[in-house]
Amino acid sequence: MSFNLSLPFPLHLPPPSAAQAVALLDVLNDGDVTADAVIETALVTPSLIVALLWMTPLKAGEDTLRTAMTQRLSTAGAPLIRAWVLQAGGHLSDNDFASANAARSLHLSSLTTALASASGMYEHMAAQLAGLWMGAGELSLAASIPNYVQMLEGSDSIDARFDMEQEHLGTDHLQVASRLADACGLGVDIQDALLMSRLNPARLEGAHPLSRLLHTATQLTRTPADIDAIARFSGIAAATLSDLRERYSSSVSTDLIHSAHSVYPMVPSAWRTTVLASLTADIFGSLADHIDNSLTRAFRLLFCAPAPLLLKEESGRLIPFATGTDPGAQTLARRLRELELNVDDASSVVSLAVRSQAITTQYVGRDAPSRNTKDWHVARWLGHRSLTCLPFDIGGQRGVGVVGERDDPAGITAEQRLMAQLVQQAARSHFRDALYRHQVDAHGEQIREDIMAHVRRIKHEASGPLTVLQAQLSLLAEQDEDSDSPVSLHEISHEVARVNELLSELVTPPTAVASSTEASINAEVGRLRELYGHTLFEQRGRHLDVRLPPSLPPVAITPKALTQVLLNLVRNAAEALPESGTLSIRSSGVAITGGRPCVEILLKDDGPGLPLERQKALFEAAPSTKGEDHQGIGLSIVKQLLDEHGAYIFCRTIKNQGTSFQIYIPVVDC
Repeated sequence: MSFNLSLPFPLHLPPPSAAQAVALLDVLNDGDVTADAVIETALVTPSLIVALLWMTPLKAGEDTLRTAMTQRLSTAGAPLIRAWVLQAGGHLSDNDFASANAARSLHLSSLTTALASASGMYEHMAAQLAGLWMGAGELSLAASIPNYVQMLEGSDSIDARFDMEQEHLGTDHLQVASRLADACGLGVDIQDALLMSRLNPARLEGAHPLSRLLHTATQLTRTPADIDAIARFSGIAAATLSDLRERYSSSVSTDLIHSAHSVYPMVPSAWRTTVLASLTADIFGSLADHIDNSLTRAFRLLFCAPAPLLLKEESGRLIPFATGTDPGAQTLARRLRELELNVDDASSVVSLAVRSQAITTQYVGRDAPSRNTKDWHVARWLGHRSLTCLPFDIGGQRGVGVVGERDDPAGITAEQRLMAQLVQQAARSHFRDALYRHQVDAHGEQIREDIMAHVRRIKHEASGPLTVLQAQLSLLAEQDEDSDSPVSLHEISHEVARVNELLSELVTPPTAVASSTEASINAEVGRLRELYGHTLFEQRGRHLDVRLPPSLPPVAITPKALTQVLLNLVRNAAEALPESGTLSIRSSGVAITGGRPCVEILLKDDGPGLPLERQKALFEAAPSTKGEDHQGIGLSIVKQLLDEHGAYIFCRTIKNQGTSFQIYIPVVDC
């Protein structure tokens, strides 16, 4: 299957060369897709970069290609990448052409990135991708058009080549590269740069900086290169251009590109479907969203196709599996239920696949149904006019995966048989997930009762010692009222009572937050400073600096919740601070946030900053690295408590400079 970019012919993604394929399979042997060797190999395999960005398009905020590739490799997993390598080989028409294309793309990428640094004109990732993408169009055409490489051999100039492509294909390789860039999430600046790279310098007057950079790089790779003319066009010194041209002319002569491997690692056709299905057998998770996401990635990467619509038989009708939270999927599921697809519909190609348990294909019509109206609806909702139906039967539970096709299918292919295997695996995971959920629901009440009984026993056992401790502390406080201790025994007794109260909450069902609750930020922060300022800060050589306006308005949160929020943040900061470090607590007063007046509280420390892994899931419960007394749930509790009271929290952190938490809590009666 190929992807649809509004071209006059089906297009395949570019395959790697034989040497690149062998290198990828070698580094994937241990299964760790985030190992340095795998990432380094991926970064010098332009076809894999294209495939991974086609699988998951680039998103705003991704600022380095290494990070983007690491994330996608991790998401895809070694089995799916191996399957892609073997699957892509079927579209490799000329290994020498693929090798030369990869070398030129890497050369242009390095040169364009270096020019971006030398000129200071543009961000490195965009320059890097623009250079890499220069070869994507022609390699995709070579994978899609028979004799494309031979056609190029008759072109004695760049202009003749473009004329030949337009005459025979109705497009050219730069237009293909630009459309492919758009589909992979690359910005319009990169798309424009690709389209303009063939123009002469005079037509690039006033062009975007990236277009000029890519044009400069392409001119430097030509032989001979007019360095003085390129310098006048680019504004970069001729000496710098000469140095860059010489430095990067041999930088891509790596073993990966110029390798003795000239035979692509292929699986015999008789075993192809079985081997690829075996490789992808473990890619599906155990939750409906994960299963659907895995199926989507597999279909996009292996077949350049959207994931199939999965339908299961239930009471004689075909209905979709659980659709998760995606609004589009939910809308489609509703329409399908309204359509009432019947398994016994004799004229439906979808129903026939379920009954016969054989792959079926059918052109169902473009502007009006050709045979079955319901099939026509399904095809239109999938954005196509033909259907391929991939049946499954998991222990008597039948169904079908429906894939939209742009053209009238021409018989059953090995690719479709592999699709059917993936649909079987996804359906099996869905049924297994449904069975697990059913078992959890069936036994959930008993499990909850067992847990609550256990909690009640713990609460009962702990309440006795805590009550005694509280009583003794109160007695000692009365006998020692003249003590100059930095923390009063009354305050310690109050905290013990708070612990006892928290234990009581464990055995009490949660209740909605009362609308009349309110707290004083000044009072709660003052009490925390009095209680913990010495033990958490002064005693450890750290500083707690509190500077709040004296008359902050009351906020709509319970005092207990506010104390818990502040205590978690203060304790986290104290544990992270080095000796002589400082945590400051400030407030700028009332600010309008989310359309409501809120009091701002800023807690800022000068510690080491938050680890990168923690930043990725900051307010989620995660294993703590602080020791066995820490459960890693403090920030998740903070977020939950603030959410319950309509408050907001934001975090900023810089390595070796510190972390700040900015909280906005609604003012009472607002």
